[in-house]
Amino acid sequence: TGLTTSEINERAVYHAISARPYKRMIEKLVDQLRNARERTTERLLDAGMAPVAKPRGGMFVSGGWDIAPTAKFNGKLIADRALKAGILLSPNEFFMLRESDSIWFRFNVAYAADAPLLTDFLKTVRKEMA
Repeated sequence: TGLTTSEINERAVYHAISARPYKRMIEKLVDQLRNARERTTERLLDAGMAPVAKPRGGMFVSGGWDIAPTAKFNGKLIADRALKAGILLSPNEFFMLRESDSIWFRFNVAYAADAPLLTDFLKTVRKEMA
């Protein structure tokens, strides 16, 4: 057994990803992700959330509310409540070793870009915080 793949596998992968049809497919995917990131960011802003950072690429956007979590109101509790409503959220507690000064979530743009149920849920949570 070894830790690397055979040369023939590596050559096949190289050929596949350097072929023109594959490049077009990747370019289309990059455009779709960019558009989805933009739509997701708009939806989060509409729900009163602010982006944690502006991603330069990829399939995730992080956004949240600039309020300190409490024992009665935090990302984990909101995610548990969302799950009961059929929405899967990834709260900041999943990605940090120490407590955060705010409540934020990581959103998959393929889902969040066109999910009115998610936006409505986040708006309801925001109203409860006020």
